[in-house]
Amino acid sequence: MLFRSLTNVFMAALYWLAFGGRFRDGLAKWTLSFGVQGLTWMLFALRDTLPDLLTVVLANALLVLVWPLQIAALMEFRSRSLSPWKLWAAPAATLAVLLTPPMQDFISRVIVISAIAGAGAFWVCAQFIRERAACSWRTNILMIGSSFAAGSLFVIRGLSAWLAPHSIQA
Repeated sequence: MLFRSLTNVFMAALYWLAFGGRFRDGLAKWTLSFGVQGLTWMLFALRDTLPDLLTVVLANALLVLVWPLQIAALMEFRSRSLSPWKLWAAPAATLAVLLTPPMQDFISRVIVISAIAGAGAFWVCAQFIRERAACSWRTNILMIGSSFAAGSLFVIRGLSAWLAPHSIQA
């Protein structure tokens, strides 16, 4: 997880350096998504060192924020905008759900977060399929493939936790 964290922070820094700190046309949100993802993996790696409120609840809400940030960036690349409620609704709902008393056991959290994060990944995939004419063929294949793979992995993770809770480590 540390490697993933460093990779994402490094990518955000490279974008910032490459564009001289001048972000426009969605690049700021795209770069921020890398930074948020880096922070997320860092918090996951610090589990059992920091409180669960940070390493589980906040980290998962940040993970869910990555998808709307990427959608917002994609829309800005096409001179459109994403309404603020679509940007913040999923992370806010994730925080609300994870802070409820029934979500205090680890398996329930894994199932819920896997469903929310998987839906977010499939949302990104659907946006790229819908908007495919505006990007190069290779970009579309890369983004559709990676977001579909991420969504599939989240769904498999959630189903594994639901069907075989003993297979998920707390």
